[in-house]
Amino acid sequence: MQRKPFPSETQERFIVRFPDGMRDRISEVAKAGHRSMNAEIVARIRRSFELDEAGDTAQAGPDLDVAELKKEIARLCRLLQEHKDAAAGLFEAHKEAVVTEALKRLRSEAGEAASLPKATGDGAQAARRTSKKT
Repeated sequence: MQRKPFPSETQERFIVRFPDGMRDRISEVAKAGHRSMNAEIVARIRRSFELDEAGDTAQAGPDLDVAELKKEIARLCRLLQEHKDAAAGLFEAHKEAVVTEALKRLRSEAGEAASLPKATGDGAQAARRTSKKT
């Protein structure tokens, strides 16, 4: 009676030549992730395909278009400057509103003080007695 073959015996095989040191590196990473070397290699290849399909250029490596990156950096710098200018404008407007409100309050308080009776002679004593009662 023949035994049923294991799945690993029926799957496709491909021999890969690794540069010096890569086999050891894969082995270390696989052990740290509690995987076999084969599972680690397959997971990494699968992930690279997923990144390609998602259009993730951040993981593309040296194939990045440097000119496009420079354009994007310049665009982001302009956008940052626009936000910085807008924030400065808002700060100045807020500062002006705070100063205006403080001046109104001071003028109001000064006006109230000016409308109080002058404290001289007998009137001063009456004013003091009145203010003590309140």
